[in-house]
Amino acid sequence: MNRRGLLLDETDLDRIRNAGGKVGESRERVIAAAEALLSAPVPQPDPNRPWGVYLTCASERLSQLQRCAFAFALTGRTEFHERARAIVEAILEWDSWIDPCHVRPHQRYGLMTGVVAQALAHYLDWCASEVGEEELATIADHYRRKAIEPLLHDLEPPKRFFRDGVNNWVAVMVGGAGMMALLLRDREPFQEQILERCVFHLRRYLTWLNADGSIDEGGGYWTFGLGHAIVLIEALRRHADLLPGSLRWRLAHELDRTPALMQVGYFPFYCIEGDTYVVNFGDTHLASADPMQPNLRWLARNAGDGHLQWLADRLSSDSPLALIWHDPDLAPLPPDDLPPSRVFHDAGWGIMRASLDDPEGVLLAVRAAHNAKTHSHRDLGTFILRAGGRGLIVDPGCPVYCADYWINGAFTYGRETIGHNCVLIDGEGQRRSEEERASITRFEDLGDRKFMTVEVRAEEIGLALHRREFALTLNNPATLTLADEVRLTRPGVVTWLLHFDPEAEAEVGEGSIVIRNGGASLTISANPSDPVSVTVEDHPEVPYIAIETAEPVERATLDLTCTIEA
Repeated sequence: MNRRGLLLDETDLDRIRNAGGKVGESRERVIAAAEALLSAPVPQPDPNRPWGVYLTCASERLSQLQRCAFAFALTGRTEFHERARAIVEAILEWDSWIDPCHVRPHQRYGLMTGVVAQALAHYLDWCASEVGEEELATIADHYRRKAIEPLLHDLEPPKRFFRDGVNNWVAVMVGGAGMMALLLRDREPFQEQILERCVFHLRRYLTWLNADGSIDEGGGYWTFGLGHAIVLIEALRRHADLLPGSLRWRLAHELDRTPALMQVGYFPFYCIEGDTYVVNFGDTHLASADPMQPNLRWLARNAGDGHLQWLADRLSSDSPLALIWHDPDLAPLPPDDLPPSRVFHDAGWGIMRASLDDPEGVLLAVRAAHNAKTHSHRDLGTFILRAGGRGLIVDPGCPVYCADYWINGAFTYGRETIGHNCVLIDGEGQRRSEEERASITRFEDLGDRKFMTVEVRAEEIGLALHRREFALTLNNPATLTLADEVRLTRPGVVTWLLHFDPEAEAEVGEGSIVIRNGGASLTISANPSDPVSVTVEDHPEVPYIAIETAEPVERATLDLTCTIEA
């Protein structure tokens, strides 16, 4: 089989083989990762996982195959090809390429299918010199039965994600399929129609990206969905000559110029401290930001953006995509000329920081928008406060995925209002509804003094207005004042919630609340309009402090003065 060079050609490989500096370091990291895989077992489904057993396994196989197949293309060492082929053989052994968790009467093609498609595309492209006609025919047959036929079922007539739903699913399901169509169209003419449909839905995903660069689903799905979109965007850009006229005149090879792609790298820019993604609203983990490096490398190169190159330089990944898309001629540009604070109105996230390059600086983040966004929680008006590289007021982040979370609609602490820094009315929290909304009405950064106001309305639970006015002053020590006003449509007991890291300590003393986490501390002085009780609730997931009115009220205020030391 002849190599198409979907993502790189021999000139690119020679450049990487001979490069020094950061590219050379990255090359050696990728080869070392591939060498470590030679003695590791092929990933198998873990039956103890509560959700996504086969999707997770497919993602692990994609990751291993990328490294081994690329290491073969780079070095020609047969053991890397043999390892990549073993992973492909394991993929072909699966009777179905859709995770049982995602099987529905209307759905036969899912995230797992898209992940498998990208894995096979990398193998056929990077190991092309070793793929004979018999092996190619076998792979193409499995792919046709387990991917193309299910895909056509879901496209004709279009089912949920190909009709009225747009989120990371769409990008994942068409990214690899589009790459496979480019590879197989010479032997299977119908792949041209598959490619056209993949590009159509790729455009839907790119249109779904918010104009201000934010993504409603948060950082984890920024990495997942955008990563599967970028590989197809890049393949289309590099191979305009392979595209049918119907796609060329629609400029499918210029999707890399989509305006939102010029901004989308700045969403994680404001959410990363050092090498850690910390603004973990919704179904997003507080975790290493290293998996974001491949996307950032491509976005930096695509836009010629030195700021994104600077951010990518702070991360470390053994993904070959981060290596392929690293432009060594693009100088990193520190964010000295960028505002340290930014509001993303489309996603409803406001983020105030002391500095973009200090991983231990003060960070305040607030969530607004509405509660029906994909992968969002019932947490309008919640906030995160960090200092000294530690969480002082924290978000629970992504709960454990399971059937109760996705299918049964069971109570999940990390999704419900009680798991967030919001208010409860008579013990009741917000609901999943577009009618429950919040907006950031003031966002002002005056250097050492920063101001943000968010207004929440959730009348289904009697919350006519919840106004939160934040004022952050970066003295030594820094202070945060929060003026909270709650207006109800009927009398009710108001409970304010403040969550702290399970590794932290919280004490309620005479006239103050103290939270200590490592070398950082937060001392809170509360001034309520009505008599309240203050308790520390040691919840097994994320503990919290509850400040609750003693009697039902129609209006209540709570002023918090917080001293931040780190």
